[in-house]
Amino acid sequence: MPFLQARTAIGLCCLALLLSACGRSAGDPVPASAQASAGTDPKTAMNTDGDPLSQRITADTARFVGLTAGSDGALVIALTAGTDPGKAVADLAAELGGRKHRVVTCDTTRPELERVRAEVAAGDIGASGYGIVIDPAICAVRLDGDIPPAIAEQLSDRYGTLIRITVGPPGSRAQG
Repeated sequence: MPFLQARTAIGLCCLALLLSACGRSAGDPVPASAQASAGTDPKTAMNTDGDPLSQRITADTARFVGLTAGSDGALVIALTAGTDPGKAVADLAAELGGRKHRVVTCDTTRPELERVRAEVAAGDIGASGYGIVIDPAICAVRLDGDIPPAIAEQLSDRYGTLIRITVGPPGSRAQG
């Protein structure tokens, strides 16, 4: 149970960072669907009806992998390979509203990353505590925790660049 409490706290911190990057503050009402919980992906918790930018990106998995906030506070818009960055950003101009942003291009899709996350989460990782999120900024699933080295190696071999593993206490990696 302490792991779930720690994961929820980490999720709330990530949500605060994303709210800040989206021009919201902690005092603004947050839709219930955006509130972080133990089962919420804290890096993409803004994929809600309350934020038009997240809504547009979430709805268009053919062009977008996701949206997150970088360590510098800029929005990071992750595109699928072959998507014209200029057109994609132009299509989001109204929702961006002049907010600082940057674009990354991924060699994968959101559905593929969701599949990897689901497969890894459903397997026996052999860890007493870990966090697993889709991180659009790095175009990969991020797995942090006390992952045994043999399991980390197997997962890396199986998923290649679709997974990034940080061994150590869950939530110990720097945000970015």
